[in-house]
Amino acid sequence: MLISLDVYGTLVDVRGGSRDAFAAILRAVGARGDPDLIQHYFEAFPRFRRFPDVDDTLARLSPRARLAIVSNIDDDLLAATDLGRRFDVVCTAERARGYKRDGTLFRVLLAHAEPDARRLLHCGQSQHTDLVGAKPLGIRVAWINRRGLALAAGVPKPDHELRDLRPVPSLLPPDSD
Repeated sequence: MLISLDVYGTLVDVRGGSRDAFAAILRAVGARGDPDLIQHYFEAFPRFRRFPDVDDTLARLSPRARLAIVSNIDDDLLAATDLGRRFDVVCTAERARGYKRDGTLFRVLLAHAEPDARRLLHCGQSQHTDLVGAKPLGIRVAWINRRGLALAAGVPKPDHELRDLRPVPSLLPPDSD
């Protein structure tokens, strides 16, 4: 069994760090903008913190399943993010040369880590990348809907809708290892 997880918004709270970074940008630019100031956002990645439910849930999952990261990001930004643990598989946009929305990251994950889509459960917070990219490939998806959003029209329905990661271990089959 393989559990794949989105990083930003699912494991890591980017809203707080993003607000701080954008506030610094606004203070720095006043009425004028400088495109180089976006660097403040990237410098904020080490300050992003995991959601409170993440560490305990991953500790409960790791004896029962391999854990994978699936993220629309480059390796250097992922490396700057404190995930609190090592993952068995890391699939980034940089490595896959594609993104979740078009299915590229999920196809790479299936090809290299778990060829049976039925033995993969993806957990992600974005209906527009996680659900749209994974569901057409037959991957089960737990939509981590932390903000209580409505499912947008045309987005595939998730297999599970959860407010946080805590219920994910109960979604694994009893014989998973």
